[in-house]
Amino acid sequence: MEQALVVSRQELDAMIDEKVNAAIVRFTKTTKEDSNAPTFIYGIKGLAAFLNVSMVTAQKYKNEKLFPCIQRGRKIIFKSDEVLAGLSKKRRV
Repeated sequence: MEQALVVSRQELDAMIDEKVNAAIVRFTKTTKEDSNAPTFIYGIKGLAAFLNVSMVTAQKYKNEKLFPCIQRGRKIIFKSDEVLAGLSKKRRV
């Protein structure tokens, strides 16, 4: 037979606050770990490393214009979120 547990309203509020705060701390830690992805990717070599593909494949993706890039002379800059979005569109097709 189970026993009933009686707590006051204040004790219940305190327990709920404690659990919610612990969940927020866990979420914040995992979000910070996930935000280690670079905001900017520099060059074809950097793109290849970010996508874990060969430099030839990275150059092919750039030439196919799957995602926007900024190019000034020989310097190329990609935004990591745009790269991931472009690849997800390619996979859906």
